[in-house]
Amino acid sequence: MPTFKGPSLKPTELGLGGNYSSVTSYKKSIIAAIDSKIREFNMVDPNYAPYLKHLVNNAGSNSPFPGFSSLKKVLQSTPTGDSADSLKEIEKYFSEVIGPVALVENKEINKKTTFTASSSVGVPNSVSQSGYDFSVNGTEVTVKMPTGKTNTLKPGDIVGNKEFVSLVNKSGNNIFKEILGLMKVLSTNSAKLGPYVAIYGEGGKGNGVLNELVGKRKEQDSTLIPGNSTELPEKMISFYANALEKQIEIWSKSNRINSALIEFTNLYYNTKQLFAFSYKIENNGNGKPKFSNAVKGASIVGKGRAGPFGSNSNGDMTLNPTKEKPEKVGIQMSF
Repeated sequence: MPTFKGPSLKPTELGLGGNYSSVTSYKKSIIAAIDSKIREFNMVDPNYAPYLKHLVNNAGSNSPFPGFSSLKKVLQSTPTGDSADSLKEIEKYFSEVIGPVALVENKEINKKTTFTASSSVGVPNSVSQSGYDFSVNGTEVTVKMPTGKTNTLKPGDIVGNKEFVSLVNKSGNNIFKEILGLMKVLSTNSAKLGPYVAIYGEGGKGNGVLNELVGKRKEQDSTLIPGNSTELPEKMISFYANALEKQIEIWSKSNRINSALIEFTNLYYNTKQLFAFSYKIENNGNGKPKFSNAVKGASIVGKGRAGPFGSNSNGDMTLNPTKEKPEKVGIQMSF
């Protein structure tokens, strides 16, 4: 018998994608969106919809929700299509919904910003609008879970920002330029080939932006550096795809690179006016928002599913099979 799944709380699934003239009008739209799916929420628990409305209407207070302990047990035992349980769904996706309201109504956060109830709100209509989850008065905000990492900043977002690229090129910081060069290679190549071209160059002919990583793994080099000007089959390269991603991650965490990578990422955020928001449900049912405009940690990572075989923590290929679903490497941040 299939497992019952609770409703999605993604803004797009609630029909909230679009632009709003003010936070006030957006808040009314959230309540209407919850009402439009009342039957689905009631199938989980009759208090589910009232609880979500409580979070919206009390986004600026520490008001507990009566009977939350009972509702919490139900939410934690009800998975959704994207989350292990419905409480995680709230923290992961309803945070994207409630974010603009919390930024304005929470006094501790609001004094750090210039946002008001009259500020405009923008919600992406699709996940393809990457890099941010909502905007308030044109300031883009990315949402992260209360613990862990935020959204991955994709290479295309970085190299597509002409103002930022210009700042890096004028900076005189060679490591910034090295990181930007890597982002350009990852952006213009497929998820499978990007790391290979970055390390071994186009067609494996050398002069990759991360050429310094060549020569550290003789067996890998002998396989991935073509002889007699022949091109390697993409399938052969894919065997090492996850290992190459891991090697780039290790490079990004090295002493020479990492502090510069954090500065590089903060410069991008400042250029874009892009900030981070998280939302944690406390034991009494109150939602606690957190807002940050400074990146404290950054590394260049992949999803570990670029090819059919895995890698170990040292970046060496293993024969452990992985689920192949390539996605481009990007910068993952903590705040």
